[in-house]
Amino acid sequence: MLRSSQKQAMPHMGGPVGARYFLAHFFYPTMYREYLSLQQARKVERHLRLQGALKANKVDIRTLLALPVTDHAHPYKMEFPWERLYATGADPRGLTGYGKWYKTKTEACYDAFQYHKWGVYVDDNVGARGWWNRAARTRAPREQVIHADRRILRMRWAKDRYIYDEKNKWVHPVDNTPFFGPYLLMVADEWEEKWGFFAGGEVEY
Repeated sequence: MLRSSQKQAMPHMGGPVGARYFLAHFFYPTMYREYLSLQQARKVERHLRLQGALKANKVDIRTLLALPVTDHAHPYKMEFPWERLYATGADPRGLTGYGKWYKTKTEACYDAFQYHKWGVYVDDNVGARGWWNRAARTRAPREQVIHADRRILRMRWAKDRYIYDEKNKWVHPVDNTPFFGPYLLMVADEWEEKWGFFAGGEVEY
C-alpha cells in the first residue's frame, strides 16, 4: 500500500476574463511581472512534492507514475476546491462563519460552471489545441479521452438547444475530479527538465 502524496490544490478559475484583464492592469500594474515569480515557485513546489513522494514510498519513479492520476499516491494527484467540501464529511452546522462562506462560495462557483448539468466534467473542457494538450492526450487512457470528446460533442448539441440533462444525470462534485490535468503538468515538467528548469525566467515586462 503506497502512501498518499501531497495533493496540488487547483483554484477555480472563472468569470469574465476580459474585464479581469483590464482591471488587473489598472489596479495592479505589476501583476503579470510578479506572476512569473509565482510560476517559478509552483515549478519548485511540484518538484519538491515529487521528491517527497519518492522518499515516502521508497519506490522507483516509474512505479508511481504508472498509477492512475486519481490515485492518492500519484505525485501529480490534483484536487479541485469542491472536493474538500465532501472529502472531510464534516457537519455543515459546525462550520465557522468563514467556513460557511467558503462552502457557499465554492458551491456557487461549481453551480455557475453549468457544464455539469450536461454530464460534462471540468477536465473534459481541455481542448486539443497546443502541442502540450496533444501530448497529454497520448498519455491519458484512451478510453477516457474518447468519452470526454463524446461528452463535449453531446453537450454542444444540447447547449445550442438550451436542453439540460435530467437532474439524476448531473455530475456530482464528488465525481468531478481531475483526470486529465495531471498529464498536462507531467508534459510541462518534462519539457522544463529537457530544455531548462528555469527557461524563460529572465523575461521581463
